[in-house]
Amino acid sequence: KREKIDPSLRDGVFVGYRFHTGGKWTGQYCVIDFEAYSQIPHNTGRCAYVHAVSEIYVPGSAGDDQDVHPTFPVAEGPLKEAQVTEDEESAEEFVSKVEDLQTDIEETLMSSDRPNNDHLDNAGGDDIEAENGADASDLAVPHQDSWVIEGDFLVRKHALPRTTLFSPMDCPEDPPPIPLESIEVLRTTKPQFSGTPWPDMETVQDCWMGRPHDAKSLLHPLDGTTLTWTGETLFEHVMPKAPKNRAWLGGELIKTRRGSQRADDVHPLQWWLMSESARLKAAEQWQVKSRELLQAQNRRSIVREPLEKMPKPAVPAAPIIADEYNHKYTAESTIFIRSDSTTTH
Repeated sequence: KREKIDPSLRDGVFVGYRFHTGGKWTGQYCVIDFEAYSQIPHNTGRCAYVHAVSEIYVPGSAGDDQDVHPTFPVAEGPLKEAQVTEDEESAEEFVSKVEDLQTDIEETLMSSDRPNNDHLDNAGGDDIEAENGADASDLAVPHQDSWVIEGDFLVRKHALPRTTLFSPMDCPEDPPPIPLESIEVLRTTKPQFSGTPWPDMETVQDCWMGRPHDAKSLLHPLDGTTLTWTGETLFEHVMPKAPKNRAWLGGELIKTRRGSQRADDVHPLQWWLMSESARLKAAEQWQVKSRELLQAQNRRSIVREPLEKMPKPAVPAAPIIADEYNHKYTAESTIFIRSDSTTTH
């Protein structure tokens, strides 16, 4: 157990970011305690606890710190699971130590209290019908499409199979909970196919402009037939003008730096962890994507109007961990469709 005189920082392994449903960062990091991992018996199926922490220190980031970063202790070998012994008492000792480390770690900086996220206007996400005080009998019926607000994202849940990408103008009988003018042009589609899954189409991004060619089809990668899918489509709302030296990214204001090579759709923390080749690829993709976004904003049939914040759903929902969501928004799993395409393979 950690004594009162022990340092407040502990060695840990960074494993990702903690996100709300809708992709908005909670401001916390996902970390495994270094010592707890080393006490896990090898090949027993046990897993080290992943802590959500509000602050981390990266070795080597201070000017007088000579450590090299980033390092990969598990992949490179310095950090390994403990070897299993035949002695039952010894095995029980392992379990006890791990449990102690997992509970006592809450006293350290690594497991600081979760921040109060009331100001995020329920980034967890809820059905819009509940906001209007509707009875349970009036809520969306299962197997029908519905609108959901998830943080700064407006989400259309597709329970009914469809063959074309969704536009907010496709359902005049069930309009979105915010004005059409305040829905941004970027459209993120996460299709689910009933047959063979296609990882390359796990997340599809393009621009909608309120025109007939918004109805693009998803085609079978092998035979070119039209695919039928369910899933969800996400839209951001039009953000107010950002202050000087700031820019909006996923509902968050981030600092901008003159001369930076970072792609504007990649968070600075994620950019720092990317390899040089991944950065070059992301920058090239952003050049295409930014031109398409600007073109769609200028050509859209509906005038864009900023929205200060999304409506607040009445019933909060629990956020999800980064591992369950973050991979869907990385450059490796997202494809972007240009405006001159009517289908995608």
